[in-house]
Amino acid sequence: MRSLLLFLVVGLVAISSCDETKFISATRSTSISDSLVAVVLEAMPNEITGERILSTATNPEIAEFEERISDFDVDSLVFSISEYVGDMDIELRSNQLLLMDLDRNELLPAVNVPDISLYEFSEQGEDYILRFTDEESQVIADNFIADEGIIVQFHSYITGKPVSFRIKATMYLKVTGEIL
Repeated sequence: MRSLLLFLVVGLVAISSCDETKFISATRSTSISDSLVAVVLEAMPNEITGERILSTATNPEIAEFEERISDFDVDSLVFSISEYVGDMDIELRSNQLLLMDLDRNELLPAVNVPDISLYEFSEQGEDYILRFTDEESQVIADNFIADEGIIVQFHSYITGKPVSFRIKATMYLKVTGEIL
């Protein structure tokens, strides 16, 4: 009888300790990106605007944290051009970059981006890298925690047509939270 009682006590302790979920704090470096194809035909205006949503919800490394994210540390936003078709001397000029929340409220002041040679960026693999101050990084991080995404809008004037190209935006960040 005594051994049966001891067995029941040990069994209950073992069962109750198995029900406790153990989380550990972790930080992961990752990125989120999206791209779009721009096609500008002869009959179209020279002003072009494109936007994409960079969402933390679509990144499996971030999804692993589920609702237990405590912080994001946003490092940079990188733009690359690929798949360019057009004359070698065509540029994007008067470029502006805008970051907005999902309700289309401006997160940071618009950023002026230098002129971009589409051919050089595409053929030579050049990137435009936008680094954030600590304050800017915190604004974006707070938005990711609240909304899971930001809208990246690029506005430009093109110096010639017809052209087509892919523009990709990639945000590099670290996510901190608890995982199983």
